[in-house]
Amino acid sequence: GLRYGDELVVTIREGVASQRAAQQQIEMTKAPADVDSAKVIAASMVSGVMAGQAPKPGQGPPVATREMYYSEAFAVAESERGAFAHVRYTGPEAYEATAICCVSAAMTLAEEIDRLKPTTRGGVLTPAFAFHGSTFVERLQAHAFADRGGRKLSFKVADGKPSEDELKEAMKSKMKNASVGQADIFQGKYKKFE
Repeated sequence: GLRYGDELVVTIREGVASQRAAQQQIEMTKAPADVDSAKVIAASMVSGVMAGQAPKPGQGPPVATREMYYSEAFAVAESERGAFAHVRYTGPEAYEATAICCVSAAMTLAEEIDRLKPTTRGGVLTPAFAFHGSTFVERLQAHAFADRGGRKLSFKVADGKPSEDELKEAMKSKMKNASVGQADIFQGKYKKFE
């Protein structure tokens, strides 16, 4: 079977334009210190929903708004021997990417259960291990959301680390796109959610 190694560490960071913005993001995304802190954060989130600053359950950005945005991430891995590899993921915005992942997983489970060997791989599993040997990744990349011609999910694997220029260009492009999108929402061209 697949082994991830004894020293697996996963760290997720969003690219930002400055050290100060990075520090602010770290503060905003760190785990609450205790239950009382978590309650304060939860109350703040509920207040945002009640004030119309965040969507209610079941709401989200409409199609026109979602088409402006996309998701992109780099995942870098180091083997126990010190070799690096990375994957560059690009796809539609998060609501659509989530739906594509869920439907692809369900279809794989329904149509390829014999390849997945659930009796020998049972338990709480990562998608990589659970869907190993199936067409899950191919399904993820096959169609845009609702087959309407938008962005498809894409995973490009490469040896080594991504270059600094590649990371900077991706970050610049995403920040520019987000700025234009936010301006369009502010000007009333698009709705934030409905």
